[in-house]
Amino acid sequence: MTSTETSPDQFSDLSVAEELSARYKILKTIGKGGCGVVYLAYDQFGERQVAIKIAHLDDSESAGGKSHKLWMNEIRLSGQLKHPFIVDTYEAGLIKAGGYIVMEYLSGGTLKPFTQPDTLLPVGRVVEIIFKVCKALEYVYSIGVLHRDIKPGNILLNENGDIKVSDFGACYQSSGEDTQVLGVGTLDYVPPEQFKNASPSVQFDIYATGLMAYQLLTGHLPFTGATSESLIYQKLYVDPPPLSEWRKDIPARLSEVVLRAVARDPARRYGEWKVFGDDLAGALSASRNKEIASDSSKYASLSKLEFFREFDQKELWETVQISNWIRYKPGEPIVSEGEVGSSFYVIIIGEADVLKGDVKINRMKPGSCFGELAYLDKASQMRTASVVASTTLAALCIDGERLRKSSDGLQARFSGALLRAMLGKIAQSDNRFIAMAERMAGKPLNHARKP
Repeated sequence: MTSTETSPDQFSDLSVAEELSARYKILKTIGKGGCGVVYLAYDQFGERQVAIKIAHLDDSESAGGKSHKLWMNEIRLSGQLKHPFIVDTYEAGLIKAGGYIVMEYLSGGTLKPFTQPDTLLPVGRVVEIIFKVCKALEYVYSIGVLHRDIKPGNILLNENGDIKVSDFGACYQSSGEDTQVLGVGTLDYVPPEQFKNASPSVQFDIYATGLMAYQLLTGHLPFTGATSESLIYQKLYVDPPPLSEWRKDIPARLSEVVLRAVARDPARRYGEWKVFGDDLAGALSASRNKEIASDSSKYASLSKLEFFREFDQKELWETVQISNWIRYKPGEPIVSEGEVGSSFYVIIIGEADVLKGDVKINRMKPGSCFGELAYLDKASQMRTASVVASTTLAALCIDGERLRKSSDGLQARFSGALLRAMLGKIAQSDNRFIAMAERMAGKPLNHARKP
């Protein structure tokens, strides 16, 4: 494709509509940039609204120019990135107007409107957003990808206000050296070391995410040079001002986390997404007296439990979305012997006693599950024992029917975890029986089994 084949006057609704009319009906233009246009369209096969990005490839394919390389970056990733907080891609290809990518349409716009002092989101909401961006970028980094253009305009919102990372055109792929472009990104969000020709690293994206957090929390960027040279100088030689300089109600711990993410010296900056995300969740929990109220706190709580050790990021987030989180006071019943129920539980915080009649037969700690037969055996949903909180307790409650409507992968993961938990309970019961027999016989038996 040559530059003469993709002149700007070809970027018209009529031109694009004609070329894509077999499947898509162009409705309107929803965004324009230096390299192309984004349209809202209707997918007549999928019966859904979609966003279609048309890239203006302004240099020769054979010449390997910058626009073509950036496009190849994005098209190479099309359909490969599957994560709850990354925009889904359905199709990609070429038409006369340029390259095109068909993506899910998110109606909530971007985060850019929330970067001004008079339009700021609540602090807790911002932390939730940044935490989810961290998890999305942790996922893409795990498969060898750096985004390299993280900014509020590239974080989209769905109708429920949840976020998704978009626009991987500037990404760096460790397995794609033939299509790499260096020196990309939006000046406000690129790290100081990029101006020293440092090789792209995970700290590029961590810095940009920290800058975005700074801006969403305060309504200001830390540096605002009148010229690009002035901005670069500040990035290289001036420390970002404390967030309290702009806003007094930001928790001190949260301010520390953000300033570490945007540290000038990479040695002082976060080097891992998990540590950055964990510190964000911890800062939010500290400001909320450790209540399990936010998605980030819930995710962090699950990821620490042995029960969920084999769940991947996507499965953990799906668990957060389909479950209820319930608190109990000491002595409060959670389930009662003889009642019928379809839910099962996993203890997140605290301990609970298992009772058979009035006899305590076990005490459960964080990570223990109970009520699993209600899910594993639909024909047997009568509770065979009571469970009562012995301390202040927080438990995850999952309705069996709701889990059966979730993804196949999540159902399989829960089935495996619940079966392992049941086998552990059986082994513990055997050990307790053997120990009782030993006491009665006055001598050890040789067949004790460990869970």
